[in-house]
Amino acid sequence: MYMDVRARLPWYAGFLAAMACNACQGARDEIAAPMPLAHISRPYSDSAASALPTADRKPGAPRAPGAPGAPGAPGAMEDRMPHPMGPTPDDGGPAGPMECAAGIGCPVRTKGHQSALDSTPGAQAGVPPPTKRRATPNACATGTHSARGCWLTPSEEAVQTRAAFDKRYPVHGVAFHVLSQVFERPTAAAPVIGYMRRGARFRATQSIRGKGCVGRWHGLPAGGFVCGSRGFLLARHPPDFAHAPAFPRLSDRLPYPYLKTVARDVPQYWRIPTVDEERAAQAALMAIARDRTTPTGLEQPEPTDAPDSGGSKQIRATHEPAEDPTESPTPEADTEKARDERLPDYVRLVMGPGFYVTEDSLDRSRAPSETGPATARKRESDFVRTVRGAYVRRDALVPGSDPRLRGHRLGSDLRLPLGMVYLKRTRTARRDPVTGGFAAAAALARFAAASLTGRSQRIGAVSHQQAADGRWIPTRALRIARARRRPPLVPRTGRWIHVDLAEQVLVAYEGDTPVFATLVSTGKPGFETPNGLFRIQAKHVSTTMDGTQGDDAYRIEDVPWTMYFQGSYALHGAFWHKRFGRVRSHGCVNLAPADARHLFAWSTPVLPSGWHGVLAQPKKHSTYVMID
Repeated sequence: MYMDVRARLPWYAGFLAAMACNACQGARDEIAAPMPLAHISRPYSDSAASALPTADRKPGAPRAPGAPGAPGAPGAMEDRMPHPMGPTPDDGGPAGPMECAAGIGCPVRTKGHQSALDSTPGAQAGVPPPTKRRATPNACATGTHSARGCWLTPSEEAVQTRAAFDKRYPVHGVAFHVLSQVFERPTAAAPVIGYMRRGARFRATQSIRGKGCVGRWHGLPAGGFVCGSRGFLLARHPPDFAHAPAFPRLSDRLPYPYLKTVARDVPQYWRIPTVDEERAAQAALMAIARDRTTPTGLEQPEPTDAPDSGGSKQIRATHEPAEDPTESPTPEADTEKARDERLPDYVRLVMGPGFYVTEDSLDRSRAPSETGPATARKRESDFVRTVRGAYVRRDALVPGSDPRLRGHRLGSDLRLPLGMVYLKRTRTARRDPVTGGFAAAAALARFAAASLTGRSQRIGAVSHQQAADGRWIPTRALRIARARRRPPLVPRTGRWIHVDLAEQVLVAYEGDTPVFATLVSTGKPGFETPNGLFRIQAKHVSTTMDGTQGDDAYRIEDVPWTMYFQGSYALHGAFWHKRFGRVRSHGCVNLAPADARHLFAWSTPVLPSGWHGVLAQPKKHSTYVMID
């Protein structure tokens, strides 16, 4: 009777059920080892499950399961943009502290177990213990596991999270325009907040009523809305799309392989031309060359690096209307600015020496077709397909360069003032403690850095700066980054970037704390970079820049890690030179690709997984840029 009374008590019944569930769970765990946590590096996966944009999370808060960067979430690897001085995805190390502060690549912690990125032996092995949950009698009695189940392994939690995500975002989508726009609200009158590139796959909500869309609007996990008739294909199952270019390599210094033209009047074709068509195109180019008075550059430019318009040129993805939804996804819908009528219609544009294109890595690895005449197979191998869908003769291109400069994380080892060597190998000196004279010391390589004491002295006729380790470095070999006061408009904990035009250096700050420094190249005489306090307006994984001013013509497809801060002026990666520390650009702030990628990940607005570009919104924070 005593036992019957106790058995009828709810709390005792729950206790007995919990004990039974623990025994079952222990036996199950002995049979199947828990699934290790791992980052999945599949950009633009159709299973991209994200809960909220990274920018909406409070600092230090754990990522929601399935959010970008969370264990097992597609796109996690591309979000883990490593610190320039820390481990990279190539060596398996975790992201640096700056990325973790940005919400990128942080160790993910959930109640009851540690992340696979934690330092404990079990966590490093990727085998976290199961998550303990409060017991309920029904969960163990029926064998079901809900959010209040008694025990859930990480794999079981992932199944539940995925099921909830699939229910909320049941629609599969793919972008088929070069710039498929994302709107702030389900109406065509709403501001554009970003865009996806052709081939990007995503998940979306059920159709939503709205205005300005022939089809229906659909919500995105990261926020924003897409219209089914404005550059997107949406279906209950992943749509087939054969025209997708290579995805950008977001974990590398450069998102694409770059190729440089080495000859004059190199045509880009919409398709591989026949032998007769290529001869006709060359004849037309020769006729144009005889009449030419200005360098070629015949296509209408996308956002340009040249400030001749006084910063009035607009970002096409931001300000131009959406592409015609009835337009074919290939070829891309750019129009030409001054196309010569003598050019055949299968010629996309004409390039000059020093122009760059991005190679479609998928097409590069593709073997020539085994069907058709041998001549057709040979011609296919003679051409390179670009990411933008054009074709260029392979023998007219050479691989682009990749400068190895990497900026410097500031902290206990390095601090401001910081001297960075921008000349070639530089000799240093050290004072002899006995004689008081100076003797030669270890030389510094180009791009090396040293904290300075602030003391200077002339050794012979040459001015030197004293490093913290006691060496004296010639002043003329250094670019010196010094601490600056935070502008009054920047919040106390806000992120901001300072560019020193005189020293050609950049320092990134979190509030009043400098966290990163590197060399830059700003506008040369006649193309000066503007002074003032700005905010990042738009970020693009890559965008095309060109200019045709006199003999200084250039065109670079897919300039990497571009952050516009004022009109056509931007911070961006520059792989075509390594003269950082000197003025060189057409007005933008040139960074080494690794540094541009790091700042791209660190700054705001945050780029949602699968998007190619994001625009700052008035009511949300974006990183400040101070130039003087």
